Order: sequence, then C-alpha cells, then structure tokens
Amino acid sequence: MRELVTFRHSDMQNCVDFKAPKEQQLEQYLSVLSKLKELCDKQVELLYAAEKLTKTAVKDGRSRINSAIHDLHRVGVRVNDLIGNTEKSDFHLEMYYADPSVHSAAGMLKKAEKLAKKSNVDLEGLEMKVIRPICELAAGYKDTFKELDQMAGKALEDRLAAQAARKENGVSAVYTSNKDDRQHVIVQARSMAQPCWESIKAYEERHIDMAIMHFEKIEDTSALSAEMKEFKKDLPWAKAYMGINKIFQYTMDGDYILHEDAQEMKEAEGKQFADMICDKFAYKQAAKLAPLLKHSPLKSLEGSASYRDGMLDARVKVALENGTSFDLNSQVVYGFSSGGNAFQRYPTTFHNVDLGDGKVHAMLSEEEMHQALNPEEDSPSLSR
Repeated sequence: MRELVTFRHSDMQNCVDFKAPKEQQLEQYLSVLSKLKELCDKQVELLYAAEKLTKTAVKDGRSRINSAIHDLHRVGVRVNDLIGNTEKSDFHLEMYYADPSVHSAAGMLKKAEKLAKKSNVDLEGLEMKVIRPICELAAGYKDTFKELDQMAGKALEDRLAAQAARKENGVSAVYTSNKDDRQHVIVQARSMAQPCWESIKAYEERHIDMAIMHFEKIEDTSALSAEMKEFKKDLPWAKAYMGINKIFQYTMDGDYILHEDAQEMKEAEGKQFADMICDKFAYKQAAKLAPLLKHSPLKSLEGSASYRDGMLDARVKVALENGTSFDLNSQVVYGFSSGGNAFQRYPTTFHNVDLGDGKVHAMLSEEEMHQALNPEEDSPSLSR
C-alpha cells in the first residue's frame, strides 16, 4: 500500500481568481481548503494502514502536508492583500512571513488573534476568515503525527528485536551480502559512473538555461506563475520548471525576478545533480546485487556506463566464487510525471546467465535470477 498522497502544487497556486470580488475569492479559497483536508485525511489514513510503518514514511507524509499548507497559505496572503502592505501593521507583517505547519499552526493562530486586536483588525473580518481555518486544519494533525511517530518507533523496535532473534537462531535477519563485497560494488559502480559526471552536470544546466531564456522573453513577469502551470503540462518544459523554482525569486510586489547569483546557482545545481545521480547509481547497484551475493561471495565485477538524454546506462560483468556469472544491464532513468514532478527508475535485467549447470539463460528478471540461485527461498522485495 502506498504511504504518500500527491498534493499538486498547481492546484494550490491557481485555485483563486484574484480579479474576482473578495467574497468570491474567500469562497474559492475555502473550497480548496476543504479539498486539502480530504487529501490530508487520506494521507493519514494511508500511514495508519501501512504494513510496515517507518519514521521516514511518517516524516515524508508530514512534510507533504506542511508543504501543501504552505502553498495554500501563500494564496491566502494574496487574498488578504498582504503583498506590498506589510508596513500597514504588525499583524500584516507577521502574517505575510508566517509559515503554518502541523507543529506551529496553533501558536500562529494565537499570535494572529493577539496581533489582530493590537492592530485593530476585525477578528471576524476577511483576514481572520482566511487565516483561522488553515491554522485549525494544520494544528488538527499535531497529535495525530505524534501518535504516528510513536507507532513507527515501536514498529522499528519490534523489527530489530525480530532480526536479533532470527540471528540468534542462525537465520539471516535480512537479505544481505558480505559487507566487503557490498562496499566493493559501491566503489566500482561509482568509478563506472564518474566518466559521465560532466555530461550529467551539463544536462541539468541546459534545462536551467531553458528557464532563463524563456524568462528573458516574457515582458510581464508577474504572469510567470501561469506560465509555470503550462510548463508542467509538457514534458520538456517540466525540466525547465524545476530550474525556475531555484533561480527565480518571488517578490513582495507579486513579481518574479531573476536571482542575481543565477549563474552560480546553476553551476551548483548541476554539480549537486551529477553527484546525486552517480551516488544513487552506485548504491542501487549494491542493493540489486545484495540478494545474489548472499548466495556466493563476489569474484569479480567490471563494466562501464554512458549517459544520454537523462539516462545513465551501465553494462556490468559479474562473476561469483561458485562459478556463476552474468551480465548486468542497469539504468538510472530520470523522468517527469504528467504533473511535472521528477522521479527516478532503476530498471535492471540479467543477461548471459551461467549458473554453472551447463545452461546459459539469455535473459532473466531480478526475481527470476534470485529464484534460480535460491530456489528454496521466497524472493525478497527487490529494490526497483
């Protein structure tokens, strides 16, 4: 069962017609707030129903809810005309910079009510009708996530205790290989990916350049938020959209400006992206081979990798001490969903598989490979 719900950024940022009368804007805002609560409830429901609840899953779930609440609060900032009016009162200044979250929303609401009285802001007026419900929504999940954190902690203790018990009985607690073999795979895989580092970096920088070039052609940059929505509908522009988020700044006047350090930021982002792809490739290779190296120690591993159009492609020859050998074809495919959200896949296949029984298999999947080497064991949940 999936443990995360998708909160679409565009649903939050484009939910209100800011040219409409204020009462209509408020109605549209509260309508999306209601839909957001349904998604938050679904997120919590999935976490409670997870077969193996982890602290990471709880943290990610809470982070997604906080991010969605933040996005909707920025919409509320515009409904309340806080942009450009932060000097109007302490209330307007604090609410403009406020960032409601599951943990902080209750305190934010108390502060808002206190400042509203001090600044002569009507507690039943538009400003509080926008701020109060989103704070109450976020604060309502504080105890829920406290309980989920406790459940995840208890589940981890139970898993560690079960692993220790199996180890005492001579049963391997997890599908793992010799640590030296795993480290050797990581080091070798990282060295294979290293020659592609410059190409990966250039690939990321090209898409940030796309964003800069498009930005320079837009006369009215205040309309860029609408452009972003359109970018996310089209796969090539989805890549440029990622760059926009990093190098453009949203000003208090509701406009976008190019960051003064945009070129330096592009360089840093390219390096970070290249390091991430190479590192993930190396650790995924170790994860893919771990169930197989449990069967026999590693004898040799060699190969090379290439990078083109967002895909790292590796061809690796592997030999085990028991005479088993195979070619491992593995990729890191960096893609984008229809909503413009980035994700990675790690498809892997085994070719020319010699199990030492006189037969050579042209191609096996990960599950088939494990079953061939460990016929009496259930297949582990292999990392994709």
